[in-house]
Amino acid sequence: MTRLVLIGAGHVHIGLLQRAQRLRSAGLDITLVDTGSFTPGADGSRYLLDFEAASARRRLVRNLCAESRVAHCDDRAIGVDTRHRRIWLASGKRLDYDLLSFNVGRDMDTSGLDATANRMQLWRSSAMRDMAQFGQALAGTDSPSRRRPYIAVVGATNEAARIVSALSVLDPGPALKPAINWYLPGSYLLPAGPAGAARRLGRMLSRRGVQIFFSSAIAALDDRHVVSRDGRLFAADHVVVADRAVAPRIIHAAVLPATDAGLYVTQRLQSPADPRVFAVGSCAQRIGGAGLPAQDVVGQLDVLTHNLIATIRRRPLRRYKTSQRSSAIDMHDGSAIAWLGHVWWHNRLAAWLEQRRAARIDQALGLR
Repeated sequence: MTRLVLIGAGHVHIGLLQRAQRLRSAGLDITLVDTGSFTPGADGSRYLLDFEAASARRRLVRNLCAESRVAHCDDRAIGVDTRHRRIWLASGKRLDYDLLSFNVGRDMDTSGLDATANRMQLWRSSAMRDMAQFGQALAGTDSPSRRRPYIAVVGATNEAARIVSALSVLDPGPALKPAINWYLPGSYLLPAGPAGAARRLGRMLSRRGVQIFFSSAIAALDDRHVVSRDGRLFAADHVVVADRAVAPRIIHAAVLPATDAGLYVTQRLQSPADPRVFAVGSCAQRIGGAGLPAQDVVGQLDVLTHNLIATIRRRPLRRYKTSQRSSAIDMHDGSAIAWLGHVWWHNRLAAWLEQRRAARIDQALGLR
């Protein structure tokens, strides 16, 4: 049997567990290395508005592995020796492999943002558990003091736009409605989207009371205030960090071509320096292009499954292709702003398409 080691319990790797029998039949012996639990969803705003759903959908990784009859290593990978095909674990043990795949997401660089010392709470927009806990805190179930919170959302990303949109529909009462400030480092609301979609989004958020600050990169925190790079102070009780995403340390421990954003991969999702190493999800970076779209779980899952089997059978590998970058911002009023390339639209159909995409991901993960 060919030893396949999966580092990280990201969406694509959890999808592989659902296809474990197919991989075993092809001659792969699978081990998943991860600690903790898995909460499905690439959009944290979903759990911000429905924090109870996060607890209902959270699954322990060891239980998922047991259901799929896949070996589970409840440990943390801290080093990779690609020459001898060996993984070093935090416990001091080692794990040998023939094929290796990374699906570890991204970490948040919070250097300079010491929230505890400044009596604030810092939330990572990419962490589903953080967003659920944030929603619970805003609901007032975790805090005895019921007063109007000041929320700072930092970053010019689609993820930040989704979080701001969700926050703007929270209605705990006129006296407790959050004061939402969105801080952008540049002059563009959606750097990856069409200008028309950005203008529509800006107008809708402004009507809902959201204040948008352009050219206001946040550099530090200071006693319940966020401090912009040019020294301005803005009141804040909660800070949602939606940028500053960096590749986890294990990506660089492999000593393979990588950037701060992730491990370089070819169109076949392989490392250009070692064809037996694969990477998927937001921890992977395409050569000469952007990172892999984290929301295209099904597309990456199909290509990775085929290429793992094709590698051991010495057959042609499939290429992962995304014709045009598409995305959508759920406005939480029954509609969404979506775009494909330079074409954008705002209607209920866009929201329905987003729900359909989420349903396809749930199906691939065995959740429906």
